[in-house]
Amino acid sequence: MTKSISDLGTKEIHARHSVMIEGGTIPRARVMDQLIVDKLLMDGRINLGQHMAAELFLSQAERACIHIRAQKYDSIPAGNGKKDNYGNGYGAFSKTVTLVKKTLGVEYARVLYDCLISNKFSDDNFVLLTDSLDLILNHRMM
Repeated sequence: MTKSISDLGTKEIHARHSVMIEGGTIPRARVMDQLIVDKLLMDGRINLGQHMAAELFLSQAERACIHIRAQKYDSIPAGNGKKDNYGNGYGAFSKTVTLVKKTLGVEYARVLYDCLISNKFSDDNFVLLTDSLDLILNHRMM
């Protein structure tokens, strides 16, 4: 008797999230609505460009060591490289946050951080979030 190998997720994950099954040699489940911005995209409340801007912001935060995703232990610097070539990734994240603060205001930057990094969202701040994402889309991605 052979048992098929797969990673299709638990019943709890399927009950709580929207899950897509990816085919391949070993099928696996991918959670489609893990973050608030994913849910907003799936509900049609933000567009794909705004979602891409949110992904850029999250990527910059991750490179700046603001751990929003599981840490990749196999990619931590071992300390034996040249120190003058090592960058902490904070520059791009800082520039994006500064752009939002100077153009729209501190409250917009706080809402952006709370929603994307802390994964906290309030409908009262929806316009502030979308304005921030539009700004990032138009100034950092074009």
